[in-house]
Amino acid sequence: MSDDRLRWELAATRGRLRVALSRDDSVHRPTHVYIAVGLRPETLRALTRTLSQRLTVAADHLPVVLTDSPSFRLARTAGVVLEYLPDARTWRRHRPGASWDDLLTERLTRIFFDFGCERTVVVDPDALPTLADLLA
Repeated sequence: MSDDRLRWELAATRGRLRVALSRDDSVHRPTHVYIAVGLRPETLRALTRTLSQRLTVAADHLPVVLTDSPSFRLARTAGVVLEYLPDARTWRRHRPGASWDDLLTERLTRIFFDFGCERTVVVDPDALPTLADLLA
């Protein structure tokens, strides 16, 4: 079985459909994962709006935002993939014996595998990247 087929089957079994934009490697967009943990809903919305603007200027990567904000649906915007991770307090309440750090590690591993991450950015809730920062 080819690696592509195995990847697709693994992604599909987790309830995800991985859409290939193109089989032509010259059109492939690398994935950048933005770890946005601890952001307020309005701050998360500002981040995804800025990422969307960045894509309008130069659509040279696929942004995947990992967030623990339960209001992540309000931050949806074209071209930005949102991945939800329960916050540590919620996780402890529902799974008292399971480590949130382990959950974060497993989720990042899955995202890196599913999307083929080429860059990771940890977003500071107090200093969101501006459009100019993202274009630099």
